Amino acid sequence: MTSRDYNIAVLMPTHRRTDALRRSLFSLIDLAHDLESVQFRLGIDNNDKIGLNYFIDNIQPELDARNINYEALEFEPLGYAGLNQYFNTLAQDASADWLFVWCDDAIMQTQDWDQ
Repeated sequence: MTSRDYNIAVLMPTHRRTDALRRSLFSLIDLAHDLESVQFRLGIDNNDKIGLNYFIDNIQPELDARNINYEALEFEPLGYAGLNQYFNTLAQDASADWLFVWCDDAIMQTQDWDQ
């Protein structure tokens, strides 16, 4: 059995989301029990300048300041019909025991969801 770096990898493709992405992502972060065991993997379309710029200017600095384990990957646009490809690519290099599929407009409400 392979040793993994994290317990959970959150897989989150996003497209043209700004505030919704922020609320979704930080609901996971704020309600997690052990952030050191969670890896966040986001997928952003390379033609989504609104979402990409918002991520770089508003979300990434806070993730870095809070020392959150994350990776943001740029994708050639695959559309909603290619959603499975986003998740498969994000999962491919995840280093976690569990994969957690998450949507960029969902809000976590459960404290310690990662236990």
